[in-house]
Amino acid sequence: MSGMRTSTIVFRAEENELLKKSSPEVIPMKQLVILCHPDGKSLSKIVWSEIALLYEKYKWETEVRDLYEMKFNPVLSIEDITAHKTGKTSGDVLKEQEYVKNAEIITFVYPIWPTGTPAMIKGYIDRIFSENFAYSFSNKENQKLLKGKKVVLVNVYEHPTSVYNANFDSNVRNILESFGMDIILHYKLENITPDLIQTQLQVKIEDLKIEMKKVLFLKNNSRLSIPTIFF
Repeated sequence: MSGMRTSTIVFRAEENELLKKSSPEVIPMKQLVILCHPDGKSLSKIVWSEIALLYEKYKWETEVRDLYEMKFNPVLSIEDITAHKTGKTSGDVLKEQEYVKNAEIITFVYPIWPTGTPAMIKGYIDRIFSENFAYSFSNKENQKLLKGKKVVLVNVYEHPTSVYNANFDSNVRNILESFGMDIILHYKLENITPDLIQTQLQVKIEDLKIEMKKVLFLKNNSRLSIPTIFF
């Protein structure tokens, strides 16, 4: 097992060098980050802090919406449903929708519980990605209203993966794709348990950052192409 971990570090280091040598053009992008975890010391928050350093390094304009910290109300009410249909959307929803409109890339960072996606994330999507904003129906067909929006999904599994249903992490992805959004990266930090030593955790986070660089750095208006390295 230790030999495999060493190989992982070596291969990812080589891939990181490829990124550096390719000299990608770093294009300014507006980022929206949806962060969800009730514990400020959680692994999800640690992972986000590392991603934040990457965004800061390349001076990307970033708006962070920490759902628990801002005490976001995830409950879709009858008032919300009526307002969406009549065009009289409430102020708190309009504010979040404006962040979505302005963002070129939306990054979701949240854990996968043994019971699935956190209710806070699902509630955020229910209320903010509403009818006539994210989708509409015309001639009984779904009109995708958020085409062109790119999404990065980062899921942290804080329990052994054996306790999870295989489809727990695909729900949000499927919903966002139904709005026309492009999932450019869905990264799963698996087997992240409390007893994971710091060096192992850092290897996983560095791997995530390399994958993010590959999809976020653009050159000649296309995604940077880097050979896939298997290990």
